[in-house]
Amino acid sequence: MKCNCGSFRKPLGRPQIRSPMTDLDALYSDHANTLRQFAYRRTGDADMAADLVQEAFAKYAATVEQHADRPAVEQPQSFLRRTIVNLVIDGVRRRGRRGRTPPMDELAFEPRDHAPLQEQQTADRQHVVILRSALAALPARERDALIMNRVHGKTHAQIAAEMNVSPSMVSKYIMNALRKLKRQLPDATS
Repeated sequence: MKCNCGSFRKPLGRPQIRSPMTDLDALYSDHANTLRQFAYRRTGDADMAADLVQEAFAKYAATVEQHADRPAVEQPQSFLRRTIVNLVIDGVRRRGRRGRTPPMDELAFEPRDHAPLQEQQTADRQHVVILRSALAALPARERDALIMNRVHGKTHAQIAAEMNVSPSMVSKYIMNALRKLKRQLPDATS
């Protein structure tokens, strides 16, 4: 049997040399739109999505440059997606630590009068005193169940185990406490 392997040979010529930047340009043109859509689905903000994609590509370029002697990233698109997800998570954490930052047009540029703030603090202190006295007037089991649920965030089952009663009894304690507080504090909204 004779092998006809010659028809499968590639023509000899100069091998195509691609630089990391050429690869980056190709990667960007092939995947930037898809990655922007991916980022937009996570943020809901087109500008932020575009920024995230640019930052992800910058991190990719830095990684490739750092490991110029060997392939640093086997699956660039997965690397970019993971980087975008990490950047979104970092942004959420950062905003959570800082709190909401109001836009510039919401900021007052005139000095604020602190008198209303002091009046509000005084009123708040009075409300706390009234609420404490109303809580103190409740039967101990009702008060304890209400505080464990509303302040400490415990479930009815957890409270029931601590108080050695059924979860439905815990519900009754809490409902009775709320009903009594509503009668004692008619101006309370919740």
